[in-house]
Amino acid sequence: MKYLLVICLLIAGCSAVKRVLKDPAKVEVVGREWEKKNPCVTDSFINFVSDTLIKFDTTYKYKLDTINKLDTINELKIIKLIDTVFINKSIRIKDSTKVTKSDLRRLNIALDSVNHYKGKTAYYKVQFEEQTAQTKEQKHRGNMWMLKFWLLFLLMIGIFALYLWLNK
Repeated sequence: MKYLLVICLLIAGCSAVKRVLKDPAKVEVVGREWEKKNPCVTDSFINFVSDTLIKFDTTYKYKLDTINKLDTINELKIIKLIDTVFINKSIRIKDSTKVTKSDLRRLNIALDSVNHYKGKTAYYKVQFEEQTAQTKEQKHRGNMWMLKFWLLFLLMIGIFALYLWLNK
């Protein structure tokens, strides 16, 4: 009975969920995979911009007619007939634009990734510059040792030559 209780506690204590939640790197990986499958709708918005332009074009068409009529009393009567026709033409131009902004959480995660890699790039750039300066310094120090070596070698030859000259 004790062993069964200990085994149950070990199984419950070693849960995969607890292991993932304890490690921030694993939480990040699981969170990004979950975000790909379940995008956040409340952070997303769609903006519609609509514009309608209406043009009116009106034309008046007149028809004038003059009739001369003679009466029995030899009076001339002039009758003018005016017939007006309205031609109304309207043109509608609809210009609709759909502006969509997707999931802001996903954009923020992408921005975090970009900033992370920018930071790493800056870090490696500083390291590279330090190593370059260190390499130049070591090369200069190596050149100084070569100079010291040749000076010591010439000094030894000079002492040997002096020794030979004094022993003659």
